[in-house]
Formats: sequence, structure tokens, C-alpha cells
Amino acid sequence: MATTTDLDHKINQPSGPGHSNEQQGVALGDFDREINLKAILWSGVWLVVITLVSALLMWWLMKGFAGYDKAHEVKMLPMAAKYPMPKLPASMPLLQPEDPRQDRNQDMYDLRAAEDKILGSAGWVDQPGGTLRISVNDAIDAIVQRGVAPFPATGAATATPATPAKTPPLPAATPTPAKPLG
Repeated sequence: MATTTDLDHKINQPSGPGHSNEQQGVALGDFDREINLKAILWSGVWLVVITLVSALLMWWLMKGFAGYDKAHEVKMLPMAAKYPMPKLPASMPLLQPEDPRQDRNQDMYDLRAAEDKILGSAGWVDQPGGTLRISVNDAIDAIVQRGVAPFPATGAATATPATPAKTPPLPAATPTPAKPLG
């Protein structure tokens, strides 16, 4: 049977009150020996290499896409090349305001108010003495009072309805005997 000091030595336990680290097999400052610094450094090197190779492959892929797009680009039509769209001056208004603090619908409200004002009042279309415009409500009242003509006007001032000429009836269709196939 083994004694307690033999067992303590085998399981590396201190046997008495005056034990030291050297007796336990541990040197001071040697407590991180399970960290493999060489493996960590090689992992970092491979990580950098794989990142660079991936970036190079992505650059090559993007260059390929750009070349494909350039080769398959739709050519400009000759008329569009001859008459390019002119640049608008900066003083011309845009379709919608670019400032987000402005109400993007205010221009549409203003346009609608101006159109309602034009449609609701009488005035000259071309110039004084040209074509007269009346309000929509007055036009509706005039049409209700006068009525709508059943046929569109032909341009004649005193058009009389023409009496249709009598046409002889078509002869009745006589059945034709079927011919045998073959």
C-alpha cells in the first residue's frame, strides 16, 4: 500500500505547510504556456492573405462587369446624338422643391387654385376680341337650357334631314347542296 507522501507526489499535491511552486512543477512567469504564439501569428498571416486575394478577385470581377456593360451598351440613336437634350438653366424651376423643409405638394395646390380660378371665371382666351371663355357653371347652365344636339354639326347653316332612299330588299339566300368530299 502506498503512503500519503507517495500519493501526494504522484498527484502533485502539497504535502505539508511549507510547500513551494517549484515543488509543484510550476515556475513563476510560466503560466501561459498553453498559448501557441506561432499558431496565432500564422492565423493572422493567412487571414491577411485571404482578405487580399478576395479583394483582388472582387476587383477583377468588377472590371469584368464594367467591360461587359461597355460591350453590350445600347448605342445612342442617330437623332438623339444629333440633337442632344439641352441643359436647363439653373433659374428654371424644378418639378418639385429640393429643400425638405418645403412642402412638396404646395406647388400642386397652387396650380390647382390657379386652374380653379381660370375655370370659375369668364375671360379672354387669346386676347381681347379673340375667343371668349366662360365659367364651367355658366357653360353647364347654357347646355341644360339649350339642350344637346342629337347629331354633331356638319357645318351647313340650314341643314335639313335627308330622307333615306328606299332600297329594294335583298333576295333571300337559297341553300346550296353540300358537295361530297373526296
